[in-house]
Parts: sequence; structure tokens; C-alpha cells
Amino acid sequence: MYVHREIGPTDGPRLLTLLDEPLPPELVAKIIEAVALIAELDPKRYARLLFDLDAITIIEISKPYAAYMPGARTCYLGNYFLREYPASNLAILIAHEGTHARFDALHLVPWCRALKYRVEHRCLREELALASRFPRERFPDIDNWMADRAASSQYSRSPTRAHGLSRVHRHLTRS
Repeated sequence: MYVHREIGPTDGPRLLTLLDEPLPPELVAKIIEAVALIAELDPKRYARLLFDLDAITIIEISKPYAAYMPGARTCYLGNYFLREYPASNLAILIAHEGTHARFDALHLVPWCRALKYRVEHRCLREELALASRFPRERFPDIDNWMADRAASSQYSRSPTRAHGLSRVHRHLTRS
């Protein structure tokens, strides 16, 4: 049985862990810094996160992993991200998963493989929108990161209106 433990105070979503060992204070501080960065740079996005997301939960996993679970109102982050990436990258990752939370909260996108590309394309756009707000004097490499992210993502090409719609229509009209 997994036990969610509170790991730190924040004005934002609750910070929880499913790890057996206590999370080192510097990693807790990194998550708090990431959430605070969203609040500072994009108050509207932060308000949506507060509305759509109840918790950020850290899980044990040895590879890059993040997910939003529909209905759970929780963003799950693998501890690998905490160890390997700075708070700015975590903020962008939380914005990505927060977009999934927004879709879930508004009941806009039932899980459907045919819509995956369009949903992930939107999440990428939200990542880049937040990154574009980063002050260049504090984050001098952000423009390079944005260009690399846009060029390397399989979701960077704009989906066509017809992308997957026939399959979506069939899926939604089945009884």
C-alpha cells in the first residue's frame, strides 16, 4: 500500500511523496521554487493550476517520467527529474501536466488515442508560452532551450483539423 506523505509547505498545490525515504530538503526546495516561478512569471497559469490541480506527488522511478492522472487531480513527477533538472525545467514540466489537468477539469478531452497528438501539441505550446516569460537575465539559455524543444518534439508540427477526427467521431458516436 502506498502512503502519500506531505513534504513541504506551499501556497500552491500540495506537495506529496510516495518515496520510502524522506526527500532531501534541497529537492523539496527545488519543487517549491518551480511552483513559485510559475506564480511569479504567469499568475494566470498559476491560478488555473490552483483550480485544476490538488497535488504534485513525487514517485520513485529511475527514468524521466511525469504524468497527470485524469480524475486524480494530481501531477506525478519521477524523482529522476528532481535530481537531474533545475527548477525552471520542473516549472515547464508542471505547466505541461497542468495543461492535461485543465483538459480533465473542463471535461474537454476524453482519453482517446486519436486526439493524443493534438493534446500533446497543445501541451508543448503551453510549455513554450511559459518559457517565453522567463527573464533572459536570469535564464540566459532559455531561447536556446525553446528552439531545441520546438525542433526536437514530435508534437511541434501543428496538427491538421482532420488529424484523427474520423476515428474520434467513430469513438464518440458508439453506444
